[in-house]
Amino acid sequence: MVHSEYIAATNAKTCIHCGECVDRCFFEARIFNDSQMEYNPRACLGCGLCITVCPVDATTMILRQT
Repeated sequence: MVHSEYIAATNAKTCIHCGECVDRCFFEARIFNDSQMEYNPRACLGCGLCITVCPVDATTMILRQT
């Protein structure tokens, strides 16, 4: 499986915890736990699908740390 050089990053102050990005992530890099979104950057393949559904643009793509 191909990984991108980028991963998704969510601004916690902007995020409204709507769950759209969690539902859109095919790789389970995002889950809800006690009404809070938890993110596993190792599971993120950098496809960018999560940023396409965020209603408040809280998620952006950043360069993956090596």
